[in-house]
Amino acid sequence: MLAIANFYLTTWEEYHTGVLFLGYFNGPVEGILMITLFYFVTAAKGPEFWLQSIPELLNISTPPFIPKLLADLPLNNHFLVFSAFGLGANIIQRFPLISRVSDDSSLNVIKARRKANQPVLPALLGLIPFFSMSAIAYTFLSHHEEIVHRHLLPTMLYLGIVFAYTVGLIIIAHVSKKHFPYWNMTFIPLILGIADVYITPYFREYLYIFMMY
Repeated sequence: MLAIANFYLTTWEEYHTGVLFLGYFNGPVEGILMITLFYFVTAAKGPEFWLQSIPELLNISTPPFIPKLLADLPLNNHFLVFSAFGLGANIIQRFPLISRVSDDSSLNVIKARRKANQPVLPALLGLIPFFSMSAIAYTFLSHHEEIVHRHLLPTMLYLGIVFAYTVGLIIIAHVSKKHFPYWNMTFIPLILGIADVYITPYFREYLYIFMMY
């Protein structure tokens, strides 16, 4: 989710500014290429590849100046840290109040809204759908180990569909001059999934996953 968050931010920014700004590290280019590369590696080496630490991968001993906690960190956690920094850099580039990137800061959502004499809060609320979807999906998966260990692929495919559909609605709303899509029907199965965690804990998870399609 950290990787595709950059994609969402770029699309969200384009809706409010009318300009597609691609920073030094962004979702539509580097993010997609990086995810594609990870898919190829996973297909070739298997998911257990990402459970290795860097010294294990390179077959070297850990240098004494590197903390043991960092040395033992598996590759998947390294990717999470890298994605978090990439997302942070992406956000900072979009807020000249934090980072004075250039005079062409009309790309920034806040400045663009103020320049157009429009309220800022409705634009910032456009971030809620993505982060809410991410939180719901994480909570659902964290409470259903069977899905994580046996049915993760169809679940991730569905989450990918939800994300792609959500971003597609933003793009369509932008080109057709419609209101920002804060809600769409694909969120309903996710909400039902989170409700299932607390209401029907004995529901057959795999049936629910395939019913979402």
